[in-house]
Parts: sequence; structure tokens; C-alpha cells
Amino acid sequence: MIKKIFKYILLSLFIFLGANNTYAITANEVLTNASEKYQKEGSISAQFTLSGVGNSTDGTIIIAGDKFHLSTPLLSIWYNGRTQWTYSAETNEVNITEPTVEELQQVNPFAIINSFRKQFDATLLKSANNKYRIQLTPLKSVNTSISKAIVTLNVATLYPTEIALTIDNNIITININNIKTIKTIHHKTFVFDEKKYPNAEIIDLR
Repeated sequence: MIKKIFKYILLSLFIFLGANNTYAITANEVLTNASEKYQKEGSISAQFTLSGVGNSTDGTIIIAGDKFHLSTPLLSIWYNGRTQWTYSAETNEVNITEPTVEELQQVNPFAIINSFRKQFDATLLKSANNKYRIQLTPLKSVNTSISKAIVTLNVATLYPTEIALTIDNNIITININNIKTIKTIHHKTFVFDEKKYPNAEIIDLR
């Protein structure tokens, strides 16, 4: 009788493990689900800590689709989907550019998740039960200074909690917390307001 019970336990385990292997989620599926979730939710705000190369700074970011507004004590960035304004509090200058996909990935922690399909090869790494850790390596056809990115997402919410970028042999880490959805947000949030910075020097690099 004991052998029979043991046999059924083993059989159940094999069925369970087999089912898990068959339906195990892949890195691409995780990132696809996360990207679709962000698009559906519309506007998102988050707090973050950016650290690397001996420096660290805290900031906030508001995102709506491809648009975003990022703010730190020394730097503020507005991007309306095409044009980017970067204000430096240290120099009191505003640089106007039309950034590349790679440039956006380095300042917007959500951009690298949204563009992974065309830019990166994704691999699911071992992690805690409540987290997904995904390694992104650029495709050979992609010209980028990002040699590797490791994205950590919360399993329940699919929000990123940490993104570690390896750029020119330096690791830049973005820790993300306090993510919230915003019901409505004005489009001017993502455009530089010259009236608020009347003495700033504007440099158009487009």
C-alpha cells in the first residue's frame, strides 16, 4: 500500500513538473505582458534612485506612452514623443534635441522594456519567487553602448523594481519604487515651459 501511494506521489510530481515546463513563462512573454500593461494603464508616475560611477541621485518620472518628464535636483528632462528638452540647474542651460532610441533607454527606465523586441535578446534568470529577473543583450545588428541590461520586475504587478545597465564597462543602477497610475495628465507636462525658466540659455541642437 505504501509503495502504491509513493508511486502515485511520484506520478503526480512528474505531471506537475511536466506541466510547469510546458507552460513556463518565457522572458519575452514577461516583457510583452509588462509592455502591454504599461500601454493600457496610460500615465504612470514613479520615484527612483540612480546610482553609478561613484554618484547617486534621487528623482521622479511621469510617463504617458512614449512621453515622459523626469526630474532630479540637478537635471530635468521633458520629452513629448519627438523633441526632448534637458535643463541643467548647474549651468542654467536647456538643450533641445531629438533623441535616438538608445538615448531614451538611458534616461527613461521604461523605454528599454518597451523596445526590447527589436533591440535585445531576452533571457530569464533565476530569481526569488516574487520577482522576474531578465537579462537583455543587444542584437548584433543594433549599434548601442549598452552591452547588457538586467531588468527586475515584480511578479504580481509587472512593474520594474530595478534596472542595471552596463555601459562602457560601467554599471548604472536604477532602483524604482512608489509606482502609481495617473488617470488624467495634461500634455504640457511633457513640454519645457520657458516661462518657468526665464533666464535659462536655450541651445537648439536639432
